[in-house]
Amino acid sequence: MIPNVTTPGAVPIKLDPVSLVVHASGPVFIVVWTLVVAAVLVWVITVLKLLQLARLSAAERRFEVEAVQVTSADQLFALSRRHADAPGARVVGEIARRSGSQPKVIESAAKRAMVTEQQRASSLMATLSSIAAAAPFVG
Repeated sequence: MIPNVTTPGAVPIKLDPVSLVVHASGPVFIVVWTLVVAAVLVWVITVLKLLQLARLSAAERRFEVEAVQVTSADQLFALSRRHADAPGARVVGEIARRSGSQPKVIESAAKRAMVTEQQRASSLMATLSSIAAAAPFVG
């Protein structure tokens, strides 16, 4: 057994995580704080996405409940103007703007509107996936 020898006047080494981070060398200090910032960003983005998806889902539900009861295209178009925050209503609104056009033009406009809604709903996901992919390698 090796005896525990301490030198007189030596500062004892603390092994708690806070002391290790605060007294770390420059590169280690930067890496640790970069990971802390990345973790905070992941949580902020996650909360923002949850709030956005909840808002979009609620708006879409309200639109669909009323859309089931309409009997004509004009009523559906008017309903889409009242529910402008619902993704489905925005797609219907785009169809309404092209209602006098040829069927192919209307179909193309609807597809483009759906792609726009998908892009809107997936905002910040690239940032989130980049942080999630890079953070383990930084650590």
